[in-house]
Amino acid sequence: MLKRLAKPLLAGLIFVVVIIIVIIIGLPPYARSLAPRSFPQADGEVQLSDLNAPVDIYRDEYGIPHIYADNEYDLFFAQGYVHAQDRFFQMDYWRHVGMGRVAELIGSPGLEFDLFLR
Repeated sequence: MLKRLAKPLLAGLIFVVVIIIVIIIGLPPYARSLAPRSFPQADGEVQLSDLNAPVDIYRDEYGIPHIYADNEYDLFFAQGYVHAQDRFFQMDYWRHVGMGRVAELIGSPGLEFDLFLR
């Protein structure tokens, strides 16, 4: 029975890998230029008027943010800000899905999906 399942599983895995490679290679230049802008700002300083005191955010070698604040309000505000930075592409993608405009992000492969959603 295991031998009978091995071939379809291997074929499915190869199919998924090939699809992922085709999508990555086939992304239009527009989508590739968006990718660097969707990464969170990891260096520098940001001035936010909603904070009551300075907040320090450090990212370790894995990109995990460490937030240091003087009070809970600032801590949770900074956590939300960092979370939104890290999840920007996902939020933007789901916004496009909801409006049936995925083709704007990935090009013509998303057109059929957009037509289905609309």
